[in-house]
Amino acid sequence: MTAISGETGYTRWRGPLALVSIATLLSSVGSGAWLTVQVLYLVQSAHLSVAQVGAGLCGAGLIGMATAAPLGRLADRYDPRLVTVWILALESVAAAGFLLARSFWLFLVVTAIVAVLERGGSAVRGAVLAALFKGAERVRARAAIRRMYNLGAAAGAGLGALVLNHAGAGLYTVCILANAVTYALAAGLNLLLPQTRTAPAVPAGAKMAALRDRPFWCLTALNAVVTLHYPVLTLALPLWVAQHTRLPLWTSAAALGLNTVLVAVLQLRAARGTEDVRVAAVRMRHAGIAIGVGCLLFAATSRLPAVAASLLLLVAVIVYTLGELWHAAGASGLAFGLAPDRDQGQYQGVFGMGTGLAQTVAPPLVMLLATHWQEAGWLVLAVIVAIAGAAVPGFLRVAYGSEHSQGLSRKEVKEEHV
Repeated sequence: MTAISGETGYTRWRGPLALVSIATLLSSVGSGAWLTVQVLYLVQSAHLSVAQVGAGLCGAGLIGMATAAPLGRLADRYDPRLVTVWILALESVAAAGFLLARSFWLFLVVTAIVAVLERGGSAVRGAVLAALFKGAERVRARAAIRRMYNLGAAAGAGLGALVLNHAGAGLYTVCILANAVTYALAAGLNLLLPQTRTAPAVPAGAKMAALRDRPFWCLTALNAVVTLHYPVLTLALPLWVAQHTRLPLWTSAAALGLNTVLVAVLQLRAARGTEDVRVAAVRMRHAGIAIGVGCLLFAATSRLPAVAASLLLLVAVIVYTLGELWHAAGASGLAFGLAPDRDQGQYQGVFGMGTGLAQTVAPPLVMLLATHWQEAGWLVLAVIVAIAGAAVPGFLRVAYGSEHSQGLSRKEVKEEHV
């Protein structure tokens, strides 16, 4: 593999990665703070009902999901670095638009624009990484950037909590404007990245290959099912602790904090080897099993006294977090490894469509299972996620063939030495 140390490595790896990481950190601090205060601002200051907020966010999520692949295709036709800069700049303007969202329809328009730019921006950033890095570097870069995103989002949530502690229209306005500024700063940092493409990689009239790649769609669907676990710690566990256990309420916040720390420390280690799609597929199987076991352990806390339940909760968070790390690494390895280099943007967009759909459906589904079905609901969620993850390696062998998977790995190794 090409060296990543020394002057050449710094130029090709450290420099661009540092710029993208700092840009990600800035934007995630702003978005983390905004997401923390979003609902209360919209209800208390914009005077929208809870039902209107929920409907608007759900509708916007579906719109953003549907537009991810077309925006990703822009990154295949043009320089993805410049497409990213434009998207972040537009996100800055759109984020400030929440100051004007004083009616349901204005809120729906603003949040739909933000959702389109967020989903499309995720696909385009995947294309940027694919253009800047090769082989194993791509997965490692995405893991490093995801770690920065998690750290930034956690810091932003902390700032948002301070705002909520002194809730008022003035501080809400500051939070919205700060989010807009961080997007603008991120756009400026991305503009400093080296040029990634000088000519269109895909002819203007070419059809979107990703939309016709049925095996990739099937893997996207399996990943989407595994992704249903994502609101477990933020939504399901707090309600579970409050309503069905003897644990103090603060333990759900401590669980989320432990998860954040473990993700930040272990993200890069979990991504090792997943540039090989066969390894990535096995990592998805491990992820499904670990997340499933974690869900069963969360369910078991309801039947224990406080001290024993606290110890079990600690074990459950560790097991669940390992599954979350393996899922993120495996999904990234498959999304990059199975996409042709010239079509990375649209393939990342298609993969993101599955993730976006899962993230739209998951909150009400997981809360229904965990709070109404109780232990049986946790069992259903565990089984669904475990089966989907376990199916990935077998599907990869059947749909792509072992020779094709090995060919992908050999191709990547060859490109890294050119």
